[in-house]
Amino acid sequence: SGLTVPVLTLTESEYDNRSGAHDGAVDTAMVGSALTVTSSQGSVTDNGGNNWTISGVSSGNNITITVTNTVTGCQDNINVTAPNCSCPTVNAPSIVQGDQAYCIGGTVPTIEVSVGANETVDWFANPTGGTALATASVTYNPAEASLSSGANTFYAETRNTVNGCTSSTRTAITITQNPLPTAPGVTSPVVYCEGDTASALAATGTNLLWYTVATG
Repeated sequence: SGLTVPVLTLTESEYDNRSGAHDGAVDTAMVGSALTVTSSQGSVTDNGGNNWTISGVSSGNNITITVTNTVTGCQDNINVTAPNCSCPTVNAPSIVQGDQAYCIGGTVPTIEVSVGANETVDWFANPTGGTALATASVTYNPAEASLSSGANTFYAETRNTVNGCTSSTRTAITITQNPLPTAPGVTSPVVYCEGDTASALAATGTNLLWYTVATG
């Protein structure tokens, strides 16, 4: 027919598969004029200068890009094969310093896990989802103000520092905050006459310990 079919060249393909979320983007450059671009999936944006971006392509989906010359009606297609964005298996952290307890007002214990090479740990308050409480550390020491009385469970998630892939499960570790016991009840003072046998000291409570000083 003597008509020139526009030439489509794939210049960039970028896919982001971190944490299972994916937003594909394909940039295309065409030679010709009066062109339109469509895609079998995603949104097409005209960047000007015969340059288009196709975004919002779901992970693992192949697409077909079609360039049409609106004057001649001629078309050219290019098939784009989705790259393999699958994450390798990432193991959940192993416990080093596990479940611990302390009394309110005391030193909050540090919990600790271990992971493999090129891996780090992010800490969460939930078994799935949520915003990290701390990142890139195999240890976690929460502020006492953030703890409540009783069991406080934290979840460690492995993150690969090379590809950003994370473990599918998180390791749970609990810090238990115990209330201070009630001071024992005593009868005081004990009065007796010189030369008499003093009455035995008595107190009410459990697991009592006796001291000769008020503190320490």
